[in-house]
Amino acid sequence: MTNRNFMDVEDLEVYKKLCGLPIDVCDLTHKWPQEEEYEFGSQSRRSSNSAPAQLAEKNDNRYIRNKIEGVNRSRGEAADT
Repeated sequence: MTNRNFMDVEDLEVYKKLCGLPIDVCDLTHKWPQEEEYEFGSQSRRSSNSAPAQLAEKNDNRYIRNKIEGVNRSRGEAADT
């Protein structure tokens, strides 16, 4: 067993919660009126899918500045949702 000084993205509690966000958002937006579902609903679903993806994409980068960029982008997508 190797000694790691870092966590995998799957170990992060925030990532686990972000992975459940698209499911909740999808369930919620499909209850909206039809005209809202295709405009705001679509944007909400895309941003909720992007939040965990942004975090995971930059987490594997070896540079801390890039990891921080991934966190900031993920926060932005979650705020947009």
